Order: sequence, then C-alpha cells, then structure tokens
Amino acid sequence: MWGKANIIKMICAPKFNYLLQAMPVRIPLRYFKQFDQLCNTFLWNNKRPRMNLRKLQRPVDKGGLGVPNLLFYHYAFTIRHMAQWSLPPERAPPWFHLESAVSSPLTPIACISAKLAQQYQSHPILSHIQWVWKRVAKILKFDPYLHQAAGIWLNPKLCINKSPFLWKLWLQKGIRVLGDLYQDGTLKSFEALSQEFDLPRNQQWKYLHTIVEKIVEQNIPLTPSLFILGDPSALSDLAPPLSNWIQTVLMLGRKLVVKEWKAPSAPALDLWYATLGQLAALEHLSYRLLDKVEEYNLKWGKFHSYTLKV
Repeated sequence: MWGKANIIKMICAPKFNYLLQAMPVRIPLRYFKQFDQLCNTFLWNNKRPRMNLRKLQRPVDKGGLGVPNLLFYHYAFTIRHMAQWSLPPERAPPWFHLESAVSSPLTPIACISAKLAQQYQSHPILSHIQWVWKRVAKILKFDPYLHQAAGIWLNPKLCINKSPFLWKLWLQKGIRVLGDLYQDGTLKSFEALSQEFDLPRNQQWKYLHTIVEKIVEQNIPLTPSLFILGDPSALSDLAPPLSNWIQTVLMLGRKLVVKEWKAPSAPALDLWYATLGQLAALEHLSYRLLDKVEEYNLKWGKFHSYTLKV
C-alpha cells in the first residue's frame, strides 16, 4: 500500500499538476472524481476499497498515507494565481496588464469579491478564480465577501437599495478594500477617512448612509430628499419604530453639519455617536416613566446592539 501511494504521489500526480498550474481555468469536477476512482482501483487491486480515500489522503502524521488530493492541488494552484495579483507592479507577471484591463476600474483581485458584470462572467480566468475562492471559503469556513482584504465596490454583501454599488471618487482616492475602513477592528470615522484619503466633505452623507444601513440591517434609499431635506416618504416600506429612528438620527446628522459648517473638516463620527447616546439616555428615561420600555427597545435596540459590536 505504501509503495502504491508513493507511485501515485511521485509519478502520477506531478504529470497532472504540471497541467493544472499552467491552466488557471475551470476543469469539470468529474475528471477529479475519475482520478480518485482510478487511485482506489490501483490501491486496492481492483477490489472493493476497505477504507475511504479521504482518510488515505490525510498526511502521514494524521493517520493517512499522503495520497494526493488532485482537486485540492487544483485549488492551491488557482490561489497562487491570486497571490501573483497582489505583487507590486514591478514584480507582477507579464500577463497581469491583460487581466487588469479586463477588470478595470477594479483591480483583478478586487473582482474576486465583486459581482461580476455579464460580460465578465464568461471570462475563463476571472470567473474560475472567483469560483475557487468561494469553494476554499466554504472548506475553511469563512465568508468570501466579508474580510479585511475583500473589495468594497460591487460586493454582493454590501448593497444600497438591494444592489451592489461603486463610488468612483472613493475608488480613485484609494479606498478599495474593507480593511481601508477599519482600524484595530473599529470602523474609522469619516474625519479619519477624509484626512487619510483626501475625501471632500460632501461625501460624508454617503458614509453616514452606510452606517445607518448597517445599524438597522435594512436597505435605505440614498436620496437627497431623505438625507438633506428629511422627506420621510422614502422610508414608507419600513416599520414606524425604525423609520422614526432613522429620521431622528439623520436630523441629528444635519444639525451637526450645520453647527460645524465653518470648521475646516467634517464633524467627527464619534460626535454623532455621542449625541445619539445622549438622546438615547433621555428617551429611555421618558419611555420608562410612561411604562413603554418595549417600544423603546424596538426603536433603539438595533443601535445599542451595533454600538456593543464596535
């Protein structure tokens, strides 16, 4: 058995691996299943296997024989292709500019966590690498769209009005991945982002919109009538406790902007949080006196849950 496992490992698998690492395109799974069946036939002399092949594919120190898992090799070679996308321009492979042109205005690696446009879904390399990335995420149990290196733009898990979005100005300023929005596990304030990436002050409403959506876990239309004029008609699809809370927090945001309009920078997000915290404390006292604590929790519960997370 050991000798046969070494034959597969040292003679058979390298021939396939040479092709796999040269072609970062999707290969039907039936070919990998066929390879596993041939391995079983060879290892057990064409008899019924007495042990699952997955156990034989484990490393020797974990009770296996180290029989190659050709599908995992395929995944590894594909992920290596992603690693080459992360190299600086002077070290990038010569074909990198071809994939950059296809994925523009995003970078190729940002496309992995983006909702590919129809014309790119048939691209053999981009679509395959995105598919492999999802498979690897499922095996390793992490979200392929929500991690520090995941792209922000056209990300299907980050939506406005149920659709992925792209803010070209933010992209041009260098804000590309979720890690750009966080520092030490905490969401950066708009003031910090503005100083780091030179964002204009008029972009604060977009940032405030994403924060409010994250708190209430609902899709909210990004319209001037709601965020600037306070028109509640855009919130007609939401229940009254949440719609009332959103109107309140946006009103406080407008108040801070008007109050600080002569300041050289936009009001800090921490100031908005602090103002909301003070208002929540006052409303909690009022609702307790009126014996309406349940109504208070419906209105402010999501905000308190969010602040505990951040």
